[in-house]
Amino acid sequence: MTERNLIYPEDFPVGVPPESATPANGNAYRLVRNDPPNAQDFCGYYREPYLKRIPQNPKPNFFGTSMFRDLAQTKVAREEHKPQRDKKIAAGTLSPEFGVVSRENQVTHFDAWLKENTGIENVFSVEE
Repeated sequence: MTERNLIYPEDFPVGVPPESATPANGNAYRLVRNDPPNAQDFCGYYREPYLKRIPQNPKPNFFGTSMFRDLAQTKVAREEHKPQRDKKIAAGTLSPEFGVVSRENQVTHFDAWLKENTGIENVFSVEE
């Protein structure tokens, strides 16, 4: 296997990803627009098409990609947030080459700070 030199986006500010983040791993769910998912489906929040502006001094999670560990919680998030309601749920397995992740919160949500051009979209498939 050829080792790739993967890097984080150049527009990540200092402190992103945070030092507290750990290597990506394990099963994950992501709300996506496309079936099959494409690279744009894994952009950070700050690159979402509906976002109008970047706030001053955003926290690191603003640059993360939102994911869940639990399918049921992913469904709840889709229903609770109007911009997400038309999205599909994709499942996949994370690995360290994709980047790093935050700790999960009580509803299994976490942020992933993804490196560029990893092909993460190829390990996710739409489940519903």
